[in-house]
Amino acid sequence: MKTFFTVLIISLLYNFSFGQDLPVFPTQEELNSNKGYVQTIPKGITHPPLAPVRNPAEWEEMQGICVSWSNTYKSFLREIVRYASQEGLVWIYYYDSTTVKSYLTSGGISTTNTRYIQTSLNSIWIRDFGANSIYRNDVDSLYLVDWLYNRDRPADDASPAALATRLNLPMYECTQAPTDLVATGGNFMSDGFNTAFSSKLILNENATVSQFNSTP
Repeated sequence: MKTFFTVLIISLLYNFSFGQDLPVFPTQEELNSNKGYVQTIPKGITHPPLAPVRNPAEWEEMQGICVSWSNTYKSFLREIVRYASQEGLVWIYYYDSTTVKSYLTSGGISTTNTRYIQTSLNSIWIRDFGANSIYRNDVDSLYLVDWLYNRDRPADDASPAALATRLNLPMYECTQAPTDLVATGGNFMSDGFNTAFSSKLILNENATVSQFNSTP
């Protein structure tokens, strides 16, 4: 059985394919429309893992990062790719990999360590809606975890499945009762030793009565 000693942490920025400069916080339109919103179409495994799992700390060694490409921020993103690709793989979310490759190459960046994922998104905030990483049996096998994103942005909410498919990794979902969980990655941090930290927002959004109508 292959052993993983590095962790894939999904962070940084995400692409907005349709040019929507959505803020990190919900817009008033989203607040008005997301009453009862829940992404209910399963795209992964809906029961908990059978073996013990560990959520690695964000500062552990990584095998790669994911960024999302936006032409609005392309000069900034190019510099992220420039230096990150010297250390490991960079997975870039964008609908047109040829355009991105050309821009990177014109800036003197090798694309040897770049990979591409084609998917549609609503916003750039991957730190909040990207997949989370766990290991089976400490460092044995890498899995992905997806929860219900606390924004009315269904394309963002569904994007972890594209990564799981591209990397051929099992993805466990916290999307079906009784293990459904509304959350945002920016409100979650793990120390890698079975302790996680979140603000009280996660309690409010997963209460018996909330705008998400989720199961506590």
